[in-house]
Amino acid sequence: MKLAEWRTLQGLSQPELAKKLSTTPKTISSWENGHTIPGREDMARIHQETGEAVSANDFYGLGADALDPDCAPA
Repeated sequence: MKLAEWRTLQGLSQPELAKKLSTTPKTISSWENGHTIPGREDMARIHQETGEAVSANDFYGLGADALDPDCAPA
């Protein structure tokens, strides 16, 4: 699940999520728009805060929604 999707489902604004993750709203926007990717420590906080709903794979386009059905394991 993408970070923006999770945030919206939780009813959080970018500033609210930024506060929870100890970062800035500008950084949240940058991650959500794909301009930057969270570092290891930020990714650990995201993973924990989202209850593992958002993972590093989601930032690299490797989330379940990115799988090509013709290439998915049987």
